[in-house]
Amino acid sequence: MHKHSGQKVIQISLVIAGILVFGSIQYAVAQSTFHKPTRRSQNELEIRGPYLKTIYNFSPARFDTIQLSGYDPVLLARYQDDRLTPLIFDAVLRNQISVYNPNFWGSVPHLIEKENHEEFDTLKVLNYLSAGWDTSLMIGMDETMETIPEYREIPYEEISGLFFFESWWLDRKSNRLFKDVHAYLPIREYLASVYEGYDNTELRKRLLFMIIPDWSTGSEKSVKYRPGDFHPLWQNIDYKVELYNKPYDTYLYREEESGEISQTEYHEWQYHSFDFYRFFDANFFLEKIINGILSGKLNANKPGQADTSFNRDEFIKLLRNIPENSGLDELHDSDMIPENYPLSDLNSLVFHEDWYINPENLQIYKDVRGITVNRHENQYDKYTGEFMQGTVNPLFTVWFK
Repeated sequence: MHKHSGQKVIQISLVIAGILVFGSIQYAVAQSTFHKPTRRSQNELEIRGPYLKTIYNFSPARFDTIQLSGYDPVLLARYQDDRLTPLIFDAVLRNQISVYNPNFWGSVPHLIEKENHEEFDTLKVLNYLSAGWDTSLMIGMDETMETIPEYREIPYEEISGLFFFESWWLDRKSNRLFKDVHAYLPIREYLASVYEGYDNTELRKRLLFMIIPDWSTGSEKSVKYRPGDFHPLWQNIDYKVELYNKPYDTYLYREEESGEISQTEYHEWQYHSFDFYRFFDANFFLEKIINGILSGKLNANKPGQADTSFNRDEFIKLLRNIPENSGLDELHDSDMIPENYPLSDLNSLVFHEDWYINPENLQIYKDVRGITVNRHENQYDKYTGEFMQGTVNPLFTVWFK
């Protein structure tokens, strides 16, 4: 029976586990090899909490214009990560590692302390990707029905980034910043349609599954950073992290699980009011960085000029937003104590990192080479007082030795 006008096609969401097998994964040759991190002493951030959630977004490879009936066209980003995404999905679809339910509502400490996690099988992963085998029922004019199997490819171009559960360690002795990734989740950015059970056609972001390296191989052993285990992933990667709870422009969709969360918490996730910093004090982190600079333990460099650093007076002027031609008597150096640091407009960081991965358990290690602190400023009309525009300017860079 062939499809023709006058026939009705009923889609039945019976996704059967269809496994897409990649070819062998080859590691790209990078300029540097993994070196075991230096021994740590004491975490300066522990007293206020070192735990937070961050998002890393891939850069769009292209944009497609989608015309919706009765709506304005939608500009849809398409992504093409050819390193990490193939590696992750190859391991997951081959059942090389275990992955877990992405609908986790807890904090980073809750994740670490949790004694068990619900495994997420391949069928569920494919379902969240709207991929795998599906069956259509075709009803002919004579009311006879025929089942037609069809395979939907995994939409890798919709994998837009990673959602991280991590902790930061600012070492008291070495003055280096370390990051430990406790879990991460791939993000799918897609156009949800009414045909998939949604009320309206809209752009959504969905967490697909959770990778917990300590659990992924079933050994439940703490991750160790042994040089032979890690391969270079990305070198000289730069990305911005906000330091305050501001709404994200698009939200991450999660399933509501009865009895595990309150309605308020559900709507916070549903409408992108993330509490990324419940167990992390951004001001305390900035105070420690600034104190390290003022005490001479860290150098403040001019952004983009690794060999050019600010002296103490220049740095204080920069921090207080005092014009360069102002006299030193305006600095009030004696007032530069942590309680008086001007932090209100220091609202984001740019991280300069090298990333490595252990293919056995998909552990990611972020080698933090440096951070750039950004100043956020708003400009207002001098006559009406109305907001005109906001600017984000790199203030200073700290390179860790």
